[in-house]
Amino acid sequence: MQKLIRFHPRYVLWDSETASAEIDPKEDCLANGKYCALDPDGEGPLHGTTLLDEIIRNICFAKEFQLRWFEYALLFGERCLIHAETLSSEDLDGCRNAIYSQMRIEHEKLRDCLMSIEDKSGDIPILRQELQRYKETGLYYSPA
Repeated sequence: MQKLIRFHPRYVLWDSETASAEIDPKEDCLANGKYCALDPDGEGPLHGTTLLDEIIRNICFAKEFQLRWFEYALLFGERCLIHAETLSSEDLDGCRNAIYSQMRIEHEKLRDCLMSIEDKSGDIPILRQELQRYKETGLYYSPA
């Protein structure tokens, strides 16, 4: 079945030049403002950088475990996002890792992908690709 379906979740993100006024470059952007996301919980403990980290993890997850991405996304939403207003980044990591364990996900495959996200110039190519696709398609909901 993997040879019949190519699935790539898409995400909404901005650069600091086109981001809304609601974006705080220090807390909501990575790579010196190249990639930004809206703060997912307003005044809560999470920031746009938390969302960008999760987008990166989702892209790596879909790359390594394509057919299980929907299962992960549903579990993450049910178990982690429902408590987002009270979760710290560390709590979110613990919640995510519990899902990986339950799903018997090989952490090494994800770790390898996550360790290779930044190039030598400090850019993040997988976010650069997502930003370009967002600009081309104009999607306004994430994931798409």
